[in-house]
Amino acid sequence: MERIGIVILSRVFSDRVHKKPLSNINGKSLIEHLVIRCLATGLPVCVAVPENEYEHYTFLLAVFSGQMFTLFCGDEKNPLKRMADAISLNGWEYAIRVSHDKIFLEKSLVSMVVSATMGSNSDYGILKNPMDGIHFEVIKSDVIREASKNYDSVEHITYAVKLISKKEIIELPVPTEFHSDHRLLIDYPNDLKMINLVMKSLGNDTTLSEVLSFLDQHYWVSKINRRPIITVYTCGYNAEKWISKAMGSISMQQNFSNFEYILIDDASRDATPAIMQKFCSVYKNAKFVRNEINIGLSSSSNIALKLARGRYVIRLDADDFLTTDHVLNSMVNSIESKDVDVIYPDNYFGSFKVTQKGIEAHHIGGAMFKTKSANFVRFTDGLRGFEGLDFFHRSKNQLKIGYYEKPTFFYRQHDSSLSKNNLDKREKLKKEILEKYGAI
Repeated sequence: MERIGIVILSRVFSDRVHKKPLSNINGKSLIEHLVIRCLATGLPVCVAVPENEYEHYTFLLAVFSGQMFTLFCGDEKNPLKRMADAISLNGWEYAIRVSHDKIFLEKSLVSMVVSATMGSNSDYGILKNPMDGIHFEVIKSDVIREASKNYDSVEHITYAVKLISKKEIIELPVPTEFHSDHRLLIDYPNDLKMINLVMKSLGNDTTLSEVLSFLDQHYWVSKINRRPIITVYTCGYNAEKWISKAMGSISMQQNFSNFEYILIDDASRDATPAIMQKFCSVYKNAKFVRNEINIGLSSSSNIALKLARGRYVIRLDADDFLTTDHVLNSMVNSIESKDVDVIYPDNYFGSFKVTQKGIEAHHIGGAMFKTKSANFVRFTDGLRGFEGLDFFHRSKNQLKIGYYEKPTFFYRQHDSSLSKNNLDKREKLKKEILEKYGAI
């Protein structure tokens, strides 16, 4: 029995690319391309799919008949449990987890991380800051099983597994030949378009090195699926008095054309949606979303997180504004240099003479997150009030938190502010949240 095998977690229905694993890439489905490259490592491969989607994948049994390939169907809602069950069925001590949107699995990198992880009897091994599309994880089976008991449904499994692991994580630097800022991940329609063009040009058997060389020589191809560095989002409800100032402070940021800006109107009864739509007609990197009914800031924020394409995401509330034209770029530099999942900045609290410290307030409007980190925690749907406090207490033991010790935004105080209304109700809600997380 093999001590280690490869598990590909896959599901047909994707939010961004219709039937992504079945998408055609130069004559073969995406999932076939990935299985072929996984089998090239010499390790057994298991594709683990939801039970209700099994029939979509049965063609793989014929394609890979006689090879070290199995198709497993399991839990429909919990990918961690599905993975744990697939590993137990195969009897592996370790598993290499690969998601189905990465088809350029590099044999030499797999061998390097596997040797280091298993050689040290570590729970978890990864590449440190790999380019988009070549990421994989080597995980001890016991850790996966334990994580599956603690997390019912998570979008980013990496965070759940890291939290369970009690041993030092093996993080290996990516060899120089594979350093690149090209994007080989398939998560959006333009990613599929770019990968198709590469495969048609180089052939299905092309190596990762050949792909990177091709993209270096034909940089215009790489630009097809470039993602923004930052996604900014603003949720507004009856914010016609303030929204133009907020949006203007975003559009004045250095390199704004390389950002993504999502504007969500939460069923306002004033001119807020018209002002947002006008802004989006001027700036093509801005996107307008209108909720049919008022769902609140917490649920609206989750819509923005789901749409966000940027590597980092930050919310600017509709009645606040950024105070300099370079602050977002500075925050990116800070979060990367600190190697954290989120940075909470200071702010000007109602006056340029009063500074509120991020380390004390943890105000979520103005905080910059790695987008994957924010989507791992997410806001509590339906919560109306103190959504930032709730988010912080749920994330503080799950994410690496840092601080930006300069004011980055003006936190406007006015009579219409949520914090100025329904004070008794808000105080009760705050107490409930703090008690829930053992903070009082």
